[in-house]
Amino acid sequence: MRRLAWLVPVAVAAWLLPYGLGGYSMHVADVAIIFAILAVGLGLTMGVAGQINLAQVAFFGVGAYTVAILTTQAGFGFWSAAVLAVLAAAVFGALVGVPALRMQSHYLGIVTLGLALAFTNWVTNATVAGRAEGISDLPVPPMFGLDLSSGYLFYYVELVVFALALAFALLVTHSPLGRRLRAMRDDDLAAGALGAEIPLLRMTAFVLSGLYGGVAGVLYAGLIRFVAPESFNIANMFLLLAMVIIGGRSSILGCVVGAVALSLVREALLDASAYAQLGYGLVVVLVVVFAPQGLAGLPRQFLRRRRDGSRAQLGPFQPYEAAAPAPSDGDVLEVREVTKRFKGLVALDGVSLTVPAGQIRGVVGPNGSGKTTLFNVISGFYTPTQGSVRLRGRDVTGAAPYRLSHRGVARTFQNLRLFEDLSVRENLLVGLDRTPTTWIWRYPGLPWKVLGYERELRERAGELIERFGLAEVADAEPRSLPYGIQRRIELARAMAMRPGLLLLDEPAAGLNGEEVRRLGEIVRSIRDSGVTVVIIEHNMGLVMSLCEQVTVLSGGRVIADGPPAEVAVHPDVVAAYLGDSMTAPTAEEATR
Repeated sequence: MRRLAWLVPVAVAAWLLPYGLGGYSMHVADVAIIFAILAVGLGLTMGVAGQINLAQVAFFGVGAYTVAILTTQAGFGFWSAAVLAVLAAAVFGALVGVPALRMQSHYLGIVTLGLALAFTNWVTNATVAGRAEGISDLPVPPMFGLDLSSGYLFYYVELVVFALALAFALLVTHSPLGRRLRAMRDDDLAAGALGAEIPLLRMTAFVLSGLYGGVAGVLYAGLIRFVAPESFNIANMFLLLAMVIIGGRSSILGCVVGAVALSLVREALLDASAYAQLGYGLVVVLVVVFAPQGLAGLPRQFLRRRRDGSRAQLGPFQPYEAAAPAPSDGDVLEVREVTKRFKGLVALDGVSLTVPAGQIRGVVGPNGSGKTTLFNVISGFYTPTQGSVRLRGRDVTGAAPYRLSHRGVARTFQNLRLFEDLSVRENLLVGLDRTPTTWIWRYPGLPWKVLGYERELRERAGELIERFGLAEVADAEPRSLPYGIQRRIELARAMAMRPGLLLLDEPAAGLNGEEVRRLGEIVRSIRDSGVTVVIIEHNMGLVMSLCEQVTVLSGGRVIADGPPAEVAVHPDVVAAYLGDSMTAPTAEEATR
């Protein structure tokens, strides 16, 4: 609340604004608020969720045209038509979001731009939409006998709607849903491994965008009382895009500032519109190159340059309490004859292994032997060509990573996959959050429940930070920290999920001797707490001292499996690591 205290004088100034404006200036302010709502919706999709969306102006048009058609041709009242218009825009947002399930990056941008062009073409040629002439004579929105044909009075309706829309967007952004959206933006693979339902999150982002576009379209129809295709053309789409990029697409308040600022600049340059478009383009290019986070990100970018995290220190690890032994737990993981082919390459060839509860199992082998591919199959990133994976007796072959996460599978990655634009604390909060995406209905319906759950998550995150000795770096961004600390953060994030099976992919890579020793202590403590651990590692000293059983892969096949001491002298293992010349001689060779 202290951080938002500055909103009070801004709100007072906004409420008193009409008293100092003339009729035309009031109209400009009304339009600026509508574009601010549009910018917030686009910021949620592009900045927070990382989904390229060039169809926001189409959502805007769907809302406005639905109100126009229903009120002038179907006999609906304005507000009943407004509700249906917002729903129609949300449904259209969901339809536009379908391509996001299969494509990303510029491909998604091309598809959404094509859908926006298709909408503009349809309203230009459809009789029901008034063709190029548009639809005029929309009714004045009724409200308690007030004359909302006045731009001054309509401003207050817009202001209340804008305040509610802004508050909801800030609630989403700074809550579990918003963190998952930002995690998906930074690294969708890691987010999926932490339980984020990536397909639903992508659809949610576009539905939110559609909702904000629909609300803006309703307000526009009520203000202008006339809709035509030129209001929803591509030029306005790129103007809206410029507002979001210049203001700061990752900041909801930055999007608002950019929308209001460019709305005023556009009016000031109305007599030089051709040069204004060129100016917008140049400013966008400069912002993208020199200030990728927009105006809102400049203070953060400046502070980041001054902050030095290279000297940060880890605190001591606080061991987990040992869990009571449960010998009846049986096998946690069972891999049966798994084969994985990538066209002509066989990465795994009939691999089988069984990991009982409470064991630390090592998986070793030369580079390219299929170790990480095996982890990707177990954790759901790959579907095996043949064979099956069973988790506590249940077949989970081909299950999505987020489903396996909710069934107790956590993993780290060979190459660090931390969310670089989230703080260390927020990285852990993503792992701690176990709510499904369908929980989103609570955001508009029970916001106090969301805030209560957020407080609970932060308390648990504080406990985890203390346990893993991360208190000094809790609010830093991972990119600013030494590599060894980043490895500790990734392990803490995996344990935030309270897993039953922990997959560690080369956790000792890049660590010095002391850090490797600490890692061994942490892994043993994790195992003692009741978590089964499977570890891929090239540091044979760590494997021999830590693992109770070792599985060796070579060329995608299991060549040895047993206690570390036996595996270390197995002829096939020696050959795989050191070459045929180092294998033990046969009896015949020894007698020569």
